Amino acid sequence: MLTTELKTQIRQSLEAAKKGMPDFKIRQAQNKMIAEISKTLAGEYPNGNPILCVEAPTGTGKTMAYLLSAIPIAKAQKKKLIVSSANVALQEQLLNKDIPEVQKYCSVDFEYALVKGRSRYVCVRNLINLVEDKASENELFDNAALWDAPPGKYQLDQLGEMLEDYSAKKWNGEIDDLEQNPDGSLWSKIACNRFTCTAKNCEFYNDCAFFKARKKITKADVIIANHDLILADLSTGNTVLPDVDESIYIFDEAHHLNHKALSHFSLSTGTEFIKTSLRQTQGVSEQVCKLTQSDAPDNNIKAVDDYLSDLTELLKGLTFDEEIHLFDQGVVEVPIQAICQNLITSIGSTHTQFEHLKESWSDYLKIKMVEKTIADPLNNVLGECEQHLSSILLLLSSFLQADETGQAPHSRWIEKTTAANKKTNYILNSAQIDISNNLDQLIWSKVAGAVLTSATLSSLGSFNRLNQQLGLVKTDNQYL
Repeated sequence: MLTTELKTQIRQSLEAAKKGMPDFKIRQAQNKMIAEISKTLAGEYPNGNPILCVEAPTGTGKTMAYLLSAIPIAKAQKKKLIVSSANVALQEQLLNKDIPEVQKYCSVDFEYALVKGRSRYVCVRNLINLVEDKASENELFDNAALWDAPPGKYQLDQLGEMLEDYSAKKWNGEIDDLEQNPDGSLWSKIACNRFTCTAKNCEFYNDCAFFKARKKITKADVIIANHDLILADLSTGNTVLPDVDESIYIFDEAHHLNHKALSHFSLSTGTEFIKTSLRQTQGVSEQVCKLTQSDAPDNNIKAVDDYLSDLTELLKGLTFDEEIHLFDQGVVEVPIQAICQNLITSIGSTHTQFEHLKESWSDYLKIKMVEKTIADPLNNVLGECEQHLSSILLLLSSFLQADETGQAPHSRWIEKTTAANKKTNYILNSAQIDISNNLDQLIWSKVAGAVLTSATLSSLGSFNRLNQQLGLVKTDNQYL
């Protein structure tokens, strides 16, 4: 409910901003936006969800409008306000200019923080293991499992400098704050990863860059995010951001939300990636079995290689337009489906055996002492292999699925690429054309409140296309 106290707080904040900001101009459209946001988020409309879509041209003062109105309401409702942008430029403007400015004039006290994805932070355990490399001193451990290729001296030197700076608190552990970013393959070895993170069970938990940042988020009233991070977090279990039902979302530049969501609900894997993943799985399995003195499982590499050769021959016969072959109506040809089924059978068997191996390894660690410099790197690679096998099986399964009658079909296509060694790699892709149900289940049906705003939300004067794309129900929401 929009109480008298809330109205007063919002009005006082607006008046203070008018007096304190030299370039502040009174805009009728901005006042209207503040009023509609306030009424919607406070539950003044009886016809459904506290969701508002606002189309307002550049120069309206949208940012000040949603901050001055939504912050007092979120505080009163004891909810987190998550402000999401589509690009880095707007995110930096929110962090360095707009929100600090609002903090000066807002009638309620609040704290704010920027949230980044887990992979933007270094894993201290991984960094130390690679720099110190004590695992290589053990004759039972093959350090090659940690690297796709032997590291160069410059890479090892860079890792050493990063560890020194982090230990001396000269670096906060974020890749964005490094003077010189490492290449992607190097960073992937030391970045935080939800598949390998042991959280509170890690000896470096209290010194973890990711969890330090996460603690700041739990204390913040206003959280600055971006569309990609929100979609990634919500689609993988909502482990970074506050619970959706405890949050009010502001989606600025909301016209980008649809294509951002489409990319997040897509699947992709390549023929070369399948080969390397199976071999990495075999390598780490042999390492575990060497330590536990057990027999290594059969990873079906020969069978998978044969099926991939057959698949490659079929794909060579397809017609590619600018290196892309798009399947008609998203329906994959039967011969290709048959090979995908064979791959699922073989890789699925590998995946099942690998899961058993991981369980046995976990049980082994409970009864046997294994040096952390050996166990930690192995656990990391085990987690990566699990992630890779799962993603491969999801994509292959999508190539076999029949789309439901009356529902929007999936788009499925093959992309042909050529590596530096002139070897052809085929990328298999599958994407949902309609992600409206996904967004409704993840956000709209749960959220405590939401504002979607942009200068270009409607199409031909109507919000129907926006509703259709994002899964919004016209009768349940407000529009301005």
